[in-house]
Amino acid sequence: MNRAIRGAAVLILAAVMVGAGCGDRARTLRERAARTCAGLTDYEVTTEIISGGARSDRMVIRQAARAPASYRLDALTPDDIKGQTTIRNGCALWTYDPAARELIISGIGSGGYDSNSRIILRDIMMRFAAAAGARFLRSERGPDGTLAVVEYADPTSEQGSVRLWADVKTGVPVRVEYLYRDGTVSQAVIFRDLRLNPGLPLDRFNFVVPAGTRVIEDDNATRRVSLEEARRIADFRLLLPEELPAGYALTDISIVGAGDDLLIVLSYTAGERLIQLTEAKYAGGDDSISPGSVRRIVNGIEYRVEAADGFATIAWTRDGVSLSLTADLKLEELFGLAETVK
Repeated sequence: MNRAIRGAAVLILAAVMVGAGCGDRARTLRERAARTCAGLTDYEVTTEIISGGARSDRMVIRQAARAPASYRLDALTPDDIKGQTTIRNGCALWTYDPAARELIISGIGSGGYDSNSRIILRDIMMRFAAAAGARFLRSERGPDGTLAVVEYADPTSEQGSVRLWADVKTGVPVRVEYLYRDGTVSQAVIFRDLRLNPGLPLDRFNFVVPAGTRVIEDDNATRRVSLEEARRIADFRLLLPEELPAGYALTDISIVGAGDDLLIVLSYTAGERLIQLTEAKYAGGDDSISPGSVRRIVNGIEYRVEAADGFATIAWTRDGVSLSLTADLKLEELFGLAETVK
């Protein structure tokens, strides 16, 4: 074997050995995470959640959980959500907003899916322990010891992957990043001040409804609210048109859903004519359009346009908010109205 071929063979063998070693290290870490999770009766941890890329949103919550499936989330910052509480107890979610004096009681989604599972430490550990395709990237020094950095396909989304920093001794994550397909970070979750098996009391996961609280039993129910209530309930800045076509006025505000599925619908009427502005927090990552829709760029803003039955709908994003306008107006009028929504 000549020197060049022999050198290439050595490089190939080294690559195979490194790959195998990375797979072994990822598997060992997953096994440690599984053992830690199996011995977990309860825990408490401070959780920092950062999302939104350059215009990042940041919140801090105190998270507590108890086996097999109960948890409690108490919002600490920012001020506009401070005091909000979410409790999962049995098969229901209780979401309380003290500013709005509103409690939403909702069932867990089909198949047991709970959107909060992306930030619940126990659920993240269970998914990581089951991630057979996880691969080891590198080691880093953390504040309390060595961390292993691994990456695997995101089981909660088909749009990307998960990068996870875990304690090498226990497999417990200290940081999780959810990545888009292009590798950019859609959301980061950071854990600190963790207390494993502290013996949390059962009443930590019960909720006493304060007097005067409006209780909503179905998270798909549509409910009418005032403008101030809508602003308090929304976890995004509500945007409003600065100008309206002649004769139109805001006559109804409705809220549909809760949490990540919250929609706010503002209805502007002029006699029997209607303009509806729908708003939700922009989740990012999905640029697809529905069949029959087209893309159109107006004054540097990309809109998704759909027309049917004499009505037109345009959809776009602004300042971290997903918006859509529906009305029996000409498209040029809708684009002009959209530009005033700020």
